Amino acid sequence: MMPRTLATLPWWLAAALALIPGCPLEYTVPLETDGGTFDRDDGDEDDTSSSNEDDGTEDCDAPNLSCDDGCIDPESDADHCGDCDRDCGPGGSCVEAECIDSCDNACDLVTEVCSSGSCECRPGFDRCDGTCVDLDINAVNCGECGEVCAEDDKGEIELYVCEAGDCREDEVGCSLGLVECGQSCVDLESHPLHCNACNRACDGDQVCIEGDCLDA
Repeated sequence: MMPRTLATLPWWLAAALALIPGCPLEYTVPLETDGGTFDRDDGDEDDTSSSNEDDGTEDCDAPNLSCDDGCIDPESDADHCGDCDRDCGPGGSCVEAECIDSCDNACDLVTEVCSSGSCECRPGFDRCDGTCVDLDINAVNCGECGEVCAEDDKGEIELYVCEAGDCREDEVGCSLGLVECGQSCVDLESHPLHCNACNRACDGDQVCIEGDCLDA
C-alpha cells in the first residue's frame, strides 16, 4: 500500500494520526493559498531593471556631432552650424561652422534682415532713399519720408525732435517716460536702436525687451 500524506487524508483523521507517537506518516506543506500558488524566487530570473536601453543617439566619428537629427557635420549643416541646434535661419547657409546669409552679408546688421536672398527693412522700419528708418523717431523722416523736424528761421536752422511720427519743438521736449537720443524721443526699454541706452542698437534679427537685446 502506498503511504498517504496528511494532505490527502480528511482533516480530522490527519489530526488524530499526527498525535500517535512514532507514526511514520509523510506530510507536505503545499505552496498555495486560497488566492493561488506562491511563486518561489530561486534567483535564476534575469534582472531586466538594470539593463541598458537604447537612448536613440548615435556614436559619431569626429568631426561629426551626435544631435537629435543623428550624426551631423557642424561645418556645413545649416540647422546645426558649429553646434547642435544652432540654426542659421531661413535662407542661411553654414560655411566652416559659421552662418552665412543668402544675401552675401550685404544687409545692414542693424536696420535690415535677409529674407529669401533680399535685404529687407527690419520689422517696424521703412525704406527712405535706400535707407531703412523708423518713421516714429527719425527727425529727417518723421512720420513720412522726407519730413524734416527743422525750421529755417532767418537763415538759421532750428532742429526739433521726432516723437511718435510728429515733430516736437525743443522747448516742449519728449513726453514723460521717453528719453531724447539726438533728435529722437525713444523708450530705452523697447527701442531696438536705443536699447537700455542711447545708440545701443540690437541686431536686425533681435528685439529689445526691458532693455535687453533678445533673439526674435
